[in-house]
Amino acid sequence: WTNRTEYMELASDEGIVVLNYTAKNVNIVASNAAEIKVELNDIPMQTISVSDEKLYAVVNDSDYASKKLTLNVTGKGFRLYTFTFG
Repeated sequence: WTNRTEYMELASDEGIVVLNYTAKNVNIVASNAAEIKVELNDIPMQTISVSDEKLYAVVNDSDYASKKLTLNVTGKGFRLYTFTFG
């Protein structure tokens, strides 16, 4: 990962982001072609295809609780701008 002023950029072909959070929903703002395999508490949940710069829904859960989110990213040049929570 390369820390840019506005975003984090994947410098290799693959990378991992691990985030502990407390919320129902998690979104990311991201860009550049990539595939993200999402795990919640170490359980595979979904795969997200990133293309355009926009908001992507990562977790939509029914309960407000503390969880561990893992994003397994494939796609050199992927940009992660921010997380939002609900």
